[in-house]
Amino acid sequence: MHISRITLIGWVFIVFFAALSIRVVVVVTGEGLAARVYESAQVRSDIVDRNGVPMAVSLERLSLQVRTDLIRDAQAMVDSLSIIFKPDEPGHFYKLIEGRKGTVVLRRRLTPRQAQEITMLGNPALELRPEQQRHYPQKQVPSHVIGVTDIDGRGVAGIEKGLDERLRSKPDPVHLTIDVRVQAAIRRVLHHTIAKFDAKGGVAIVQDVKNGEIIAMVSLPDFDPSKPDPRAPGWYAKATTGAYEMGSVMKVFNVATAIDSGIFRHDSIIDATGTLKIGRQTIRDYHPQKRPLTLREVLMHSSNIASGKIALALGEDVMMQYFSRYHFDKALPIEVPERRRPSLPRQWRRINLATASFGHGFAVTPLHVISAFSAVVNGGVYYAPHLVKTTDARGQRILSSKTSAQMRAWLRSVVHDEGGTGAKADVKGYEVGGKTGTAEMVHEGAYDTDRLLSSFISAFPMHDPRYAVLVMIEEPKGLEETYGYATGGWTAAPAAGEMISRIGPMLSLLPDTDIAVAN
Repeated sequence: MHISRITLIGWVFIVFFAALSIRVVVVVTGEGLAARVYESAQVRSDIVDRNGVPMAVSLERLSLQVRTDLIRDAQAMVDSLSIIFKPDEPGHFYKLIEGRKGTVVLRRRLTPRQAQEITMLGNPALELRPEQQRHYPQKQVPSHVIGVTDIDGRGVAGIEKGLDERLRSKPDPVHLTIDVRVQAAIRRVLHHTIAKFDAKGGVAIVQDVKNGEIIAMVSLPDFDPSKPDPRAPGWYAKATTGAYEMGSVMKVFNVATAIDSGIFRHDSIIDATGTLKIGRQTIRDYHPQKRPLTLREVLMHSSNIASGKIALALGEDVMMQYFSRYHFDKALPIEVPERRRPSLPRQWRRINLATASFGHGFAVTPLHVISAFSAVVNGGVYYAPHLVKTTDARGQRILSSKTSAQMRAWLRSVVHDEGGTGAKADVKGYEVGGKTGTAEMVHEGAYDTDRLLSSFISAFPMHDPRYAVLVMIEEPKGLEETYGYATGGWTAAPAAGEMISRIGPMLSLLPDTDIAVAN
């Protein structure tokens, strides 16, 4: 019977697609049944940045398994596998199957050549199963944000763990608030700053003050997601898990509380001529002005004495009320599992109130600080920090708009006016405002003057802030060019300024050339 060429081609296609629909494909060779190849495993959703740039994707690779009940000649099988996987000794495969029953995984992530050679062995005990291998195109750049999966494709850290069920159940990508360009830019500056000052590590965060979106979040050291090691120092997500006594950046919240509560006015004067003694403790200023200070000058000159006096006047009830508003008493609902609650004193004695006003005696995460600071400068509305894009970012008013406006003006003076501690963060055209911080770190139960935590919290442009930037440097060492200083004004502030100059254009904020910088 004559069969037309078109009919023949049609039958070929029918048979081909029918074969694809069969769950188990069996190949016959001269040696018998070949390894079984199963259909693809369920694909884990991609993770992409705010612009759709891939940050985590799944690639299909084959794994080699053996059904021990179908093994006919273990020696012959092991010898054959040892030829294919040349670096492995024959004993390696024996150890994997010795005394085991059922299905045993022998090797994952086979190369196409290895898979072909196994198929050609024609051994019915061997099975090739498709597995999804997670790939991270941006490598270390967003490692603490994205996290990793284990060898079975389940999230063990970062977004991979925080949204594990979502990533395994829905095919569409997860869109993050992260901008990988900004992430890479601030990581580069932070890495350079840590190396320059021979520091132990650091954190940098960029947040949209108008909705709480985290645009970038870096903790250094970080890790290579292709070779994750939970025992390595780089595994620790300092931005969300590290609790630090942040030093003088916390004066921002002390002064904001002072005027928002109505206990102080914008023109109030606080005496900082001497020292502040509380029991056996004496509080001094790092750069004493030895005179009465306005609230603006308390921020500009970073007076511990004046800050302590403000806190004592506010009292425990008011301080705790505003601490709660700033979310300093709770863990933040960020989408990664690496998060923690701040560490507060068990008892709020007078000395605790005073030292808390300048960031000692209680510990918060860097993410707590930048999220609260965003509310101080954005008009007084707190937005929970988040890493996943949403159209429903609801804010909560925690300060009056009048308080926020006053704080913006004062924070700008810290950077722009003569004598301000944040002058090295000023960037032409970006109207930067912020506050420096330097804290002695606790070592072996006591504060160590040689171990500093230097930081700078900022926002830009201050007439209508859009982004906040936090830089924190762990244990920097002074240089000859910094006159031996390793404080926030000499280390973190210039790093923040460089970051702002780099990321401003990326975020569609071009510099306004009419805005001058500090002299």
